[in-house]
Amino acid sequence: MKNFLIKIWNEFEDALFVNFKCMFCGRETPNESLVCDKCASEVTFINGFVCDHCGAQAFGREVMCPACMGKNYKFDSHRSCIIYGDLSSRAVKALKYSGKLYLAEPIARFMYAVNKELFENADAITFVPMTKSKLASRGYNHMEEVAKVLSKISKIPVLECFNKIKETEDQASLNYDKRTKNLKGSFVVIDDNKDMIRGKKILLVDDVFTTGSTANECSKLLLKAKAKSVNVATFLKTDPFAEDDFEI
Repeated sequence: MKNFLIKIWNEFEDALFVNFKCMFCGRETPNESLVCDKCASEVTFINGFVCDHCGAQAFGREVMCPACMGKNYKFDSHRSCIIYGDLSSRAVKALKYSGKLYLAEPIARFMYAVNKELFENADAITFVPMTKSKLASRGYNHMEEVAKVLSKISKIPVLECFNKIKETEDQASLNYDKRTKNLKGSFVVIDDNKDMIRGKKILLVDDVFTTGSTANECSKLLLKAKAKSVNVATFLKTDPFAEDDFEI
């Protein structure tokens, strides 16, 4: 009953949402802009030169940024949109934890607009899964909702590739090696979908790229299932050299 009432409220709120509101603060914006001028001046957009591997903002034609040294990423590339911060993370947190499902639309539209070339080179879109218990508790997977909107925009089908079979420790305070160990064995490829993965160029979407451990673990499984290639797109990218704590 609780999840049913949440769903009804979310659908009602979704119907009230208009496209000319800022996704971060809710202020009205001109010309159906996704971000108001004030928030646009306070968040850091990722543009220009980026690391070829993790997509971090670069200040020259670096092939690999220092944060990627020693990391064996299995995906071909990752691209994001905005540097993680208190303001920029509001939309993802509201979508993920507060049932604001209407925010899947502006997040997806922004992801597509900023990194359209990733979508043009993909056969299928997939997303990071949740355990059945967490999905039942929350009532939805926020990145599945974003993936559905991205599919509608790009005309690329969504393919559910994984099950998450065990809960993992909160990743926020862990480094890359500990995150990798934490995730090991937590995802499995859905057997019935392996034939649809084989030979396909898969685009994995997630909310935040921190160390790349989640994207890497999923990419390993997709390649083991004979995917032709894996690229990753996220909405937010943490600054690999920032000392601030974060939580998503």
